[in-house]
Amino acid sequence: MTEFSRKAQLLCWMAYLIALPASWAWLPGMVGEVGKQMAKGSYIVIMLVTALPLPWVMGGGLLKWLRRHPGLLNLPHKGYWLAPERADAAWARLDSLLLRLGWMIWCLLALIHYHAAAERPGGQGGLPALPETAFESVMFALVIAVLVDALHSTLAWRVPKATLEAFRAQQTHDRAASEGRRSIRRPPRPSHLPRGPGHGEPR
Repeated sequence: MTEFSRKAQLLCWMAYLIALPASWAWLPGMVGEVGKQMAKGSYIVIMLVTALPLPWVMGGGLLKWLRRHPGLLNLPHKGYWLAPERADAAWARLDSLLLRLGWMIWCLLALIHYHAAAERPGGQGGLPALPETAFESVMFALVIAVLVDALHSTLAWRVPKATLEAFRAQQTHDRAASEGRRSIRRPPRPSHLPRGPGHGEPR
């Protein structure tokens, strides 16, 4: 299912890149609300630039990069979740989060562009106009969905205090044991070798 979702998003991305320039004739000369308008050329460039990195961010590229550089990952209790016994499940959860976020962003971009193309004065855009109230309601619902999903995902990374303290205690124990094994294997330095006759010992 994850792979299907990733491929579907890639198809959406390709269709989006084609649809934006193709809708040039449908767009009004100035796009946006009065006082916040921009030329349609600038609008298309901004929408394209916004969409270009999405397949990399939502399609697994960002996740692969973070796996190579885990120090750049900002995750609650990262040491606990990226421990070897939990790392695969943690990365899979992050992958699902990015895929869900990707779909919600695609819906936002599609809604914004449809509204812009359908608002051509005189109804010459060839698209049924979306009532302003309906547009704002759907936008609000999508934004709320993004925020709720982000909050739910953040809460899912919580770790009970007792579990976290036990994990940290085990880490401290493992480090101490590892350092002890290294000190046993390490040969003594020459300056610490016992001195005998001919090696500076008083006669």
